[in-house]
Amino acid sequence: MPLPSPNLDDRSHREIVEEVLRLIPQYCPEWTNHNPSDPGITLVELFAWMTETIIYRLNKVTDKTYLKLLDLLGVRLLPPQPALVHLSFALADGAASPQLVAAHTQVATEQTEESDAVIFETEADLWVHDVVLEACFSVAGDRVSDNTARLLRREPPEGDGPGPPPGPVDVFMGVNEVERFLYLGDSRFGALAEAAKVHVKFDCPHARRQEFTSLLEWDYWNGRRWRGASTRPYRAEDGGEDPNRVVFAGPLEEMAPVEVDGREDCWLRARLIEVPQDDGRTLLGGVSASVEVLEEGMAPEFCLANFGSSIFVPVDQSKSFLPFGEEPRFDNTFYVAAPGCFSRADTRIRLEVALTASSSVERPRPSADLRLVWEFYDGKRWQELGTSTPEGPVAAGHDFDDGTGALSRDGTVSFLRPAAWQPTEVNGEESWWLRVRIFEGDYGAPGRYVQSREAWVWKDDRPLAPPSVRELRIKYAQVPFAVERVLSYNDFAYRDHSAGGGHPHARRAQFQPFEPQKEENPALYLGFQRSFPPKDIRIYLRLEEEPREEREGPEFHLDDEPGGEPAEGRADQRVVWEYWNGKAWTPLHADDQTRHFAESGYLGFAGPRDHAAKREFGIEHYWLRARLEMGSYSRPPRLEAVLLDTVPAINAVTIRNEVLGSSDGSPDQAFPFAYAPVLEGPEVHVREPEPPVGRDREALEGEEGEEAIQVTRDEAGEVQEVWVRWHPVDSFYGSGPRSRHYVFEAATRLVRFGDGRRGMVPPSGQDNVRATRYQCGGGREGNVGAGSLTVLKRSLAY
Repeated sequence: MPLPSPNLDDRSHREIVEEVLRLIPQYCPEWTNHNPSDPGITLVELFAWMTETIIYRLNKVTDKTYLKLLDLLGVRLLPPQPALVHLSFALADGAASPQLVAAHTQVATEQTEESDAVIFETEADLWVHDVVLEACFSVAGDRVSDNTARLLRREPPEGDGPGPPPGPVDVFMGVNEVERFLYLGDSRFGALAEAAKVHVKFDCPHARRQEFTSLLEWDYWNGRRWRGASTRPYRAEDGGEDPNRVVFAGPLEEMAPVEVDGREDCWLRARLIEVPQDDGRTLLGGVSASVEVLEEGMAPEFCLANFGSSIFVPVDQSKSFLPFGEEPRFDNTFYVAAPGCFSRADTRIRLEVALTASSSVERPRPSADLRLVWEFYDGKRWQELGTSTPEGPVAAGHDFDDGTGALSRDGTVSFLRPAAWQPTEVNGEESWWLRVRIFEGDYGAPGRYVQSREAWVWKDDRPLAPPSVRELRIKYAQVPFAVERVLSYNDFAYRDHSAGGGHPHARRAQFQPFEPQKEENPALYLGFQRSFPPKDIRIYLRLEEEPREEREGPEFHLDDEPGGEPAEGRADQRVVWEYWNGKAWTPLHADDQTRHFAESGYLGFAGPRDHAAKREFGIEHYWLRARLEMGSYSRPPRLEAVLLDTVPAINAVTIRNEVLGSSDGSPDQAFPFAYAPVLEGPEVHVREPEPPVGRDREALEGEEGEEAIQVTRDEAGEVQEVWVRWHPVDSFYGSGPRSRHYVFEAATRLVRFGDGRRGMVPPSGQDNVRATRYQCGGGREGNVGAGSLTVLKRSLAY
């Protein structure tokens, strides 16, 4: 369907009347009555009607007249416009990289019975390589967007659910906040599932830059998700606070182990709330911790009373119980299993014993020679922890202390956990066991009848009063220890700082768990699986185009130069392209035809020889970075595709060295091209008898360059042939008698020369006017579908 022809004058009757009314004060200021009742206004409306009739007849002129009128105004028809495409090439399997696809390589559609092949030609040389785009990220301040799956149209791994829909991505806009985490992993943190305290101490080398903990928010894993963990400041015995120590109080609801960086453990996670300007505030020398069971402590998991060599009676801890039975005697033993406490190394363990009230049960009456031996199992046999007597403990190792007087009163039994303690099986239960055994003495003797002369007399000199325990609770406090695993999570990658472990007070290397802000300026990162070859590289960046009806404001300004930047891109943007050379980000010195992401275009650069891999966003690639150094956008750019091994091509065929005709020396000569339609920019040469000299040569070289004159000489140095490239102009208005100019008329496919006064006449000669290069093509048949240009007109190696 042809486009409708525009009207030469599209004013209506009403618009003509309004225009005259606006001009009345300027040309006739004494005329002040502009109401419809004024006779003058009636005449204005009459003449406006007559003018509208003339305009209607003017707009009905023929196309030939219309074109002639435009020609009188200096408006020329546009030359044919060929379809433009971007062709992507790929190397054959096993081909060495890179390979050259020369300019003017022809690619066509498949020829069918119904239609001929449509040919396109590449417009520039292209080095085809095997570098592949693997990742794309956008960064803005402390926010980042992973555009890889969306931009590269990749399917997510199985089980990850549907991926993001394909479509354009914001070039300089991050969506997800970059999070920085510090992970502390230790099996001893599992005590927080019970009523316990965990003290975490950070060694901050810079004393004046303390309050490291004020920059953190803490989480723990509850089996389903990370959940916030409340903390409290640490208060020393003198009442002061340590700003570099934080205290966690259990029980934490459903705290459970979780796998972090390939290791399952009990983890506490700290998130950096804000990145401090002074990175010394987050510099650490180490992390230590201690665990303490508090408040009511922990009840034993099992308790057994052993009254003989193989008689074990489970103890019901929900009520008062007799640990040695009703008649305690030699070798009666009480077993306590508490793996949650006894298995923890470097701890001080406390057993808090509360006896049954004396109003219910008599207080124990131990004999003076009573000895209770407290023992643990070392993997081979039971070893002594310490010995209790009614007067107190007997000197022993492990800092043993008994405040119960051999279970004769309320009190606490405490000791340092032996390092050799091992689990063992007692009565079929495998666990960490502590036992207390009557080694000597008793808690009284049962009464009995004795014969006294001729009568039996009840004798009860030492009434039996065994210990009855109302409640047994176990508490422990961890000796400060170095946290087993210290991980930091920055830039989508974990980093292990656990090598600084060992003794909590040992000197260790300082480390920075939190990286500074990634980039102050918004930036686009493109990651490739290998470096580019040291050739001219072209990357096509296709940007989303804004629909014209959605644009706000004018499309251009009057002070915009032809071919200059439109008003929409007037924010003075400056985008700097960089690559990583192994030490620093280095300028790429690229030819950015996108005009700083104002429009789609090619990024051309020479493949850097020192391009090095770098770990960014948790993956190691060869990165290119586009950084918005200054300026902004009225409409943020959005990237639709990044195409490698791509070159522009047009629907045209290049014709070379075609003889246009022979000049007879007459004025106003015109020569036609053999093929049509002819595209803009043909090169026309004329053979002349002598090379131009003097001012003629200077003027010609100023317009066409030094290579415009081609002289062929024989072996003796004599001039045999001179070909001169003449200069195209729109008209001969500015041409002089010696100006080697011609006018190319695209509509008539003619080359027209001057008359000797306006433009020089070509000298006479046989076949002395030729087109050394021109292109023909264009038309509707060039509007082929995507992916249809698949046939090389000439085979290319690899």
